[in-house]
Order: sequence, then structure tokens, then C-alpha cells
Amino acid sequence: MRKRMKLMVMLILLTLLSGGCADQQVQQQKIVQIACGNDFSLFLYDTGKVRAIGKNSSGQLGVGDTEDRYELTEVLLPEAVSEIGVSDDSAFALTQDGTLYTWGDNRCRQAENSAEPAVPTPIRYQIKEQEKVTQFALGWYASYGLTESDVLYGWGSKLGLVTLEDLNYEPIYQAVPLPQSRAFPIVDGKENKRYIPPKISKIDISNYTIMGIGDDGTFFGPVGENIFGAIPYTPGEIVKIAAGRLFCVLLTAEGSLYLWGDNFRGELASGDYQLRKVPLFRSFAEDPLRDVAVGPSHILALTRSGKVLAWGDNARNQLGLADRKEVLSPENIAFPEKITLIATGFHHSDALGESGKLYAFDANDYGQLMTGDQTSRDTPAVADLQSVVANPDPVIIPEFSQEVAIAATMEAFLTESGRVFTKGPGDMGTLGTATANSHEEPTYVPMSEAITQIEAGLFTFTVLTAKGEVYNWGLSQLNSLGHDHKENKWYLTPTQVPLPEKITKIRSDMYSTGALAESGNWYMWGDNTYGSLATGTKDYAAGPVKLETPVPFAELFPSRSYWLALTAEGEVYQWGTWQNKFAEEMYMPDVQTQDLKYQKIALPEKVIKAKSTAYDNFVLSATGNLYAWGFRFKQEPQIFLENVQDFVVSPRESDFLALTHDGKVYYWGYNLMEPYIPVEIHYPEIIRTVFPGEGIFYAAGEEAMYMVYDTWIQEGMKTNEFLVKVDYRYKK
Repeated sequence: MRKRMKLMVMLILLTLLSGGCADQQVQQQKIVQIACGNDFSLFLYDTGKVRAIGKNSSGQLGVGDTEDRYELTEVLLPEAVSEIGVSDDSAFALTQDGTLYTWGDNRCRQAENSAEPAVPTPIRYQIKEQEKVTQFALGWYASYGLTESDVLYGWGSKLGLVTLEDLNYEPIYQAVPLPQSRAFPIVDGKENKRYIPPKISKIDISNYTIMGIGDDGTFFGPVGENIFGAIPYTPGEIVKIAAGRLFCVLLTAEGSLYLWGDNFRGELASGDYQLRKVPLFRSFAEDPLRDVAVGPSHILALTRSGKVLAWGDNARNQLGLADRKEVLSPENIAFPEKITLIATGFHHSDALGESGKLYAFDANDYGQLMTGDQTSRDTPAVADLQSVVANPDPVIIPEFSQEVAIAATMEAFLTESGRVFTKGPGDMGTLGTATANSHEEPTYVPMSEAITQIEAGLFTFTVLTAKGEVYNWGLSQLNSLGHDHKENKWYLTPTQVPLPEKITKIRSDMYSTGALAESGNWYMWGDNTYGSLATGTKDYAAGPVKLETPVPFAELFPSRSYWLALTAEGEVYQWGTWQNKFAEEMYMPDVQTQDLKYQKIALPEKVIKAKSTAYDNFVLSATGNLYAWGFRFKQEPQIFLENVQDFVVSPRESDFLALTHDGKVYYWGYNLMEPYIPVEIHYPEIIRTVFPGEGIFYAAGEEAMYMVYDTWIQEGMKTNEFLVKVDYRYKK
């Protein structure tokens, strides 16, 4: 009996121990690769399993739906994988036997050759029947797969040959030429042009080009649109290619770097902002590099001693240095131990310590840092792989909106806590989300401090922070962003405007912006073709210009070519080209000398708001009279509408809304050229605030916010059925 009982106890103990070991084995799975995308992360374990966390609007987590995940969730892959990768909101996994799985954003057919915009469940992508994939590169607009027969296939939007102005979402699926080797062996002092290059063993893709590495470390490429010129032969064995938004990095076997391309954020670690068309060599002889991880405009580098270096764009503290300043040369990130793995995405980064601890920093809106909350981290924080964000706040407009600004067809919402969300086309960089991607729903623009005001230009947004600093993003042209750019330049992330004083108020229009300092000084920047900057000339100004005003200005009201200013006493001044003086001309007139000087406008009442458009002027008096004069009106100010509380104008100055004191809304403009008179828009409740846009207007009432397209107004006048109630909550 004792022997039988002893045997049963041993069997129970063995069973418990085996179960315990199984649980322990699951917990002790090692992370072997990390891939960070646009607010989401993938983790590959030594078991071949993949887990994901974060944003999932395009199905990029691969969990079968588009619901965000605030805890690690296993990706629905049918077999073990050996490699993972991401690009923006798309992802892929490659198995050891050459099977390729893709999922996520598919608007450019980068995940699947079908019309579905999102692929939430990983699907097997068969490039060619019965042929294995040896390498895969996933780009923002296109994908490339290298098969075991050394054929390079590409599909997506023009195979990566795409610029921000030239998007084509029609799928292209075809074999493409292999990149050419940049190395030729020297024989008897001459290059051997008959040399047959080795096979490509690794490929990668930037926005515009496809590149490769040979199995002997030779650099191949690029194929595609090489916007930075020819890439010469780079000596040394290349072990990794890393491509950012508009720059490229090569890591050599010796632990050094070659960098070339855009350098506007200090991406090239050169100590300056100079673009490089020829690769710049950067040695790390004292502590050679073993890996590099590249974001859109910033870089992390892992040394062989386990240190992490960072440089480039730091507008959101994505470098983990607790300092928003751009870093032009490598700086060390403080970690409590040696690091073995690094990964960086658009808004957050991960680093794995030799102890197995995971460190994460930067944006955390979707709980992707695994710290148990949604608070961003300026410096590395220890992540908990078992963490769950309890009752996560909705990321899409989680609070009441205080203000709505509309640039062309891009919209921005400022919430009561000072957060900014944007939606619409992103091809001008106007959404401020680090990519040129569009967003159908409002998407958070990460910033480290609260925003108190937001203004819209034609393709730009400008914000004022609680500290009195000014940031903007979008398409800079004619110095419209104040960053000394005469030609077109895209700013995909918020960038600080160099202003010498603390700012209390900002005002923007199509190509110009004004900022009021605490001292009462006004600073302006933007287009000066018609004297808008009040400098007395039409000369281009490289940055913000201080206005030398004849009297203190309390407010500025910008226009395309003409500005109005308001004093504390309600007097109106103007400068720039006053087109309305040339009412019979439908084109921009030559600028006269007198147009460059401040001129006072005679009005019968005290004015509280003014606005000049291309051909007309409008001013609102303290008594509620809206005066108008110009091309469509008489040359002297006449009352256009009474009992007006406020009025707004679209960015292109072609459409208008007026809000009366009794909560009624009136429209006039492009879609009602004849007759050019106000037409009431009927809302189901009293309206308190109106917001203008290009072709779209918002009106906020006591209970809801409403949207109306200007092109619907003529038809809607017949039925009064042209309003759309939206869920972008508003509270004033």
C-alpha cells in the first residue's frame, strides 16, 4: 500500500512539475525581434509566435478585426515565422520555408493584391506558384519580394516610384529589374566591368527606391526614383540597409555608417542640416555599431557594448532624451543595463535589455509602451508585457472640441485638454502625423504640451502652446511656415517657429501668419509678393518679421494679399495690395508704393472684427452690423447684414458664414454667385459657433455639431436636407 501511495504522489508531483514548467516556459519565451509601426508594435518570440499591441484601425495587428488592443494579443498566424516587419500601418511575416503572410493597410495594395482597404487577418501571399520568398520589403506605397530563383517582384502603387503629388492606387504586380551592384573588383589597377555580381541576400525599400545587399556584403541599388542623385560605390562589407522617409543608412561590418539624402532634421548625424547626394561616412571606431533602427526622420543606433545612440527629429521626444530639440550628432540614451535589441516606429521606440526587460518611450495613446496607462514617456520606461490599460480612453476625439480649423479639405480639432486631432488627405503633410497618409477619422497629433489655439492656412496648421511657443506643419511655400523656405517643403510633424518672444495669440490665412507677443509686438511671416509683411518692400523674408506699426494693434485679420488690423479703440488699418481699388480687374494688379504702407480706413462705427478677401472687405461693428464693400458691392462700406454675432470665411476666401445673435446661420459665396445675398441654413437647434473650411463648414449647437458642404447649399435650399450631424463633440 505504501509503495502504491508513494508512486501516486510521485506521479502527481511529476504532473504538477510538468505543468509548472510549461507555464514557466511560456513566460520565459524570448523576444528575438521587435517591429514598431505607426502607434503599434509587433514582437517575435523564439517560438515563432508573434504578439501585437496598439493602434489597429487598418487591421495592422493581424488579430482579425480593426479594434485597438491595449494589451499584447497573439497575431493570427497559422504557422511559426522567422522574420517580421512593418511599414506605417502594414505588416508582414516570413517563415523559414519561404511562406509570406501580409496584413494591415492595403490602400496601395501593399498587403494584398485586392480592392480591400484593410486586411485584418494575415493572408498567405503567393508571389509565384510553388516558389519560396527569400526576402521581403514592405514600403509605404509598394512591396517587393525576392524569390529563390533570384527574381524580384514588386506590387503596390507604381512600385514605389511615387511622389506626394502623384499617388496612384491601382495595383501593379510584376517582376522588376534587380538593382545593380555598386562594386567592381580592381584587376591590374582597373575595374573589372565583366565581373558577375553576387546574389542579393537582403532588400529594403524607402519611399522611393529599392536597394539590396549581396551575399558578400556588396551594396546594390537603387532601383526607382533616386531623388538624391547617383549613389557611388561604398567600400566595406554592408550588413544592413535602413531607409527613412527621405534618407538612407548603410551599416558596415566594421560598425560604421554611410548616410545620404534629406537632412532637414539632422538625420545624417553630420552636425548640420545639409542635404547629401553622396553618402557621408560616419565612423564609430571607439564603440562600433551592431544595429540601427530608423524612423521617418530619426535614428537609433545600438553599439557592440550595448549602448543606444540617438539623433535626428526630436519634436515629440522620440529620441528618449527628454529634450524637444533636434539632435544633429549621436547622443547616448540612458539605460540601466546593456541593450540587445532596438526598434523605432513613427511615434514610439522599444529597447530590449540583456536581462530580458523591455524599455519603451515616446507616444503611448494606445498603451503601446505597456506601462499600464496612456501617458507618453520622454525617457525610457520599463514595459510590462502583461500590462493592460484599464478602461482605455477613446483616442478619436475623446474629449469635447474647443475649436475646429480647416485647411483646404484637411480638418483639425482642438480638444478642451489641449490635444489636437486631424483628418482628411495627408499628401501635403497637413495632418502632422509624420506620414503623408490620409485619415478618414480624426487622428491624434502627438505633442508634449497643451495647445491653446489652432489656426489653418491653405495647406498648413499652426498651433500655440500653453508655454507661448508656436508650432506648425504642412506644405511650406513662400515661407508660409516661417522656416525660411521659398520653394515647396513638406513638414510632416509639428516644428517650432523661431520667435524671440512669448506669444499670446496667432492669426493665419492662406499663405501668411501673424503672432502677438506679450510685449504687444506683432510678428509676421509668409508670402510678401504683394507687401503683406508691411516691410515697405515686396522682398522675400526668410523668417518672422517684426511689424513696425503706427499705433498698437490689438488684432490682425489676414488675407491672400491684404491685411487688416484692428486697434483697441475699434479703428481699422490696412496694408498690402488692396484689390478692391481695382474692382474692374479680375487679376492681381501691380503693387503700388502706397500699398506697402499702413492706411487707416474710415468707418462709421467701432469695429470688433474685420476680414479682407480677394475682391471684397467685411467688417463687423460692435452693434452687430456687418459692413461690406468691394468688387461685388459698392466702393463705400454699406450694411450687408444686421444682428450679426460673428462671421467666418473659407481658406480660399470664396465662401462665408454669418452667425446672428439669435442663433441663425447665413451663407453667401461661390455657390450663390447670383444673387450674392445671404441665404439662411436651417438647423434643428440654435447655433452658438461656426467654423469655416474649403467647401465644408461646421456649426456647433447646444447638443451637437453639424457639417454642411457648400456644394449642397443650392440643392438644399429646396429641401432643407443638407445637414450632416457628426460625432466630433463640441463644448464651448
